[in-house]
Amino acid sequence: MKKGRMGWLIWLTGVSLTFAVSLSLISCGGGGENRPSGRIQLLAVGGYDSKIRIWQLPEGILTRTISGHTDWVNSICFSPDGCLLASGSKDGTIKIWKVEDGSLMMTLEAHSGEEGVDSVSFSPNGQILASGGWDNTIKLWRVSDGSLLRTLVGHTNVVQDVAFSPDGKLLASGSVDMTIKIWRVADGTPVTTLTGHSSWVGPVAFSPDGKILASGSGGEDGTVKIWLTSNWALHRSLPGHLGGVNDIAFSPDGKLLAVASDDIKIWNASDGTLIKSFKAHTNAVNAITFSSNGQILASGGNGMDDSVKIWQVSNWNLIKVLSGNIEGVASLDLWP
Repeated sequence: MKKGRMGWLIWLTGVSLTFAVSLSLISCGGGGENRPSGRIQLLAVGGYDSKIRIWQLPEGILTRTISGHTDWVNSICFSPDGCLLASGSKDGTIKIWKVEDGSLMMTLEAHSGEEGVDSVSFSPNGQILASGGWDNTIKLWRVSDGSLLRTLVGHTNVVQDVAFSPDGKLLASGSVDMTIKIWRVADGTPVTTLTGHSSWVGPVAFSPDGKILASGSGGEDGTVKIWLTSNWALHRSLPGHLGGVNDIAFSPDGKLLAVASDDIKIWNASDGTLIKSFKAHTNAVNAITFSSNGQILASGGNGMDDSVKIWQVSNWNLIKVLSGNIEGVASLDLWP
C-alpha cells in the first residue's frame, strides 16, 4: 500500500504513517459489532516499494500510507472484523496493524529464505493467523499475543499460499513443489496431499460453502483445478491462463471464480464455463479480490500501469482507477 501527501507524520518504533484523511470509519474493542459507515469500504494494497496503502471506497480516497517493512509486501489481509491488518513481507516478517489508527500492534519474525513470507491469512474467527514462506513451512500464530502455535512441515519447496476453510477446521497450502496439502488446524496433522499440477502451485481458495477448493498453477501448466472437498477428488480443470495463475477469488455467493493471470478470466464456479475474459492491466494481473457484497472486483497490476482497478461485477465495466506512485501491486484485500 502506498502513499499519502497530506496530513502529518508520526514516528513510532521505526514505523512511519502518513495520514491523508481521518480513518474514523471503524471502532474496535467497544464490544459492539464493527461496521463501516454507510457504503464505505477499505481497500488495502501491498506494494513492491515495501509500503502499504489504504484507500476509502467508493470515493477512491487514499487515506493512509504505512511504512515499516523493508522489502516487498507479498501478502496482505484484513481480519474478519476489519479491526486488524496483517502484512507478510519479503523481509521475513509479519506485521499486524490496528486499522483504526494505523499503529503497529506486533512484528513476528516469521519465515527465512530469499523472499521471506509469501502468504498470510486470518482464520474465519480471527483468532489464528496462518503464514507460508520460503523456508517451505506453514506457521500458525495466535493473534492475541503473537505466539507461535505450531509449525507445519511437509512441503519440499516454497509455500506460496495458505487458505482456511470457511469453518476454520482445515487449512490448504499451495507450493512450488507442485502439490496442495490439506491440514487439520486443531492439531496440525496432514489430511491429504493433492497432486495433478505440472508446475508450481500458487493461489488456493475454498468456495464460500466449503464444498470445493480451487488451486492455480504457473509455468506451462496455466490451469486452475477444482477439487471436491468431500473426497478430495479432482472435479475439473480450467485451462488457458497464459503466464501462469497469480491469484484466484470466489465471489461471496460462490457462483463466480475470478482468475488473475495475463488477463482476468471469470468462470462459472458450478459448471466451469467461461463467462468473461478481459485484459485488465497493461502487464500481468498480480492480485484480485471481491467485495463482501459481491458488487465489485478489485485487481492489481504490475509493470507499466502499476495501478489498482475497480470493476462493476454486474457488467464488468471499469468504474475507478487508483494510482499514486505505486511501484507494483503485490497483494490487496477489501473490507468488508
